Amino acid sequence: MSPIRWLTWLATLTVLWLLYAGQFRHDILATGLIAAALVATFAVRMQKAGLLAFRISATVVARELRTVVKIYPDFGKIVAAVIRDGRSSRGGFRWVDFPYPERDDERRAAADRAIVTTTSSIAPSSYVVHIDGERGRMLIHDLGNAG
Repeated sequence: MSPIRWLTWLATLTVLWLLYAGQFRHDILATGLIAAALVATFAVRMQKAGLLAFRISATVVARELRTVVKIYPDFGKIVAAVIRDGRSSRGGFRWVDFPYPERDDERRAAADRAIVTTTSSIAPSSYVVHIDGERGRMLIHDLGNAG
C-alpha cells in the first residue's frame, strides 16, 4: 500500500468531513479520522486493483467550483418554500445541456461526469437525477428557477 496515496486520501477525506460537520471538536475530529482511515485504506486498495481509474481534469474542477456560490441563495429558496408551506412551488424536472461531452479518454470523461454531477447537486435546491451521455444532457430536479 502506497503511504503517500493513503495519506493524501486521509487528509482529503478528513478535511471534507470537517467541512461537512461544520464544527471543529475533538470528538468530531476523532470520528472523522477513524472513518477517513478506513475509507483511505479501501480507496488505495481499489486503486491498486484498477477500480478507480479516473483522470481528473484541473480545468473541469476549477470551472465547476463556481457552484459553491449557489449554496446560500439556494438555501434561501428552501427557507422560502418552507415558509409558504410548499404552496406555489415552481420546482420540477428540467434537462440541462451537459457541458463536457464524451472524449476519446473514457477515464477522463467518467471523472468529468462525476465532478459535474457532484457539483451540480451541491446547491441544496437542485439535484442531478440522470446523465444522458449520448445526448449530452443532465436531468435536474430543482426547487424554483435555480438555474
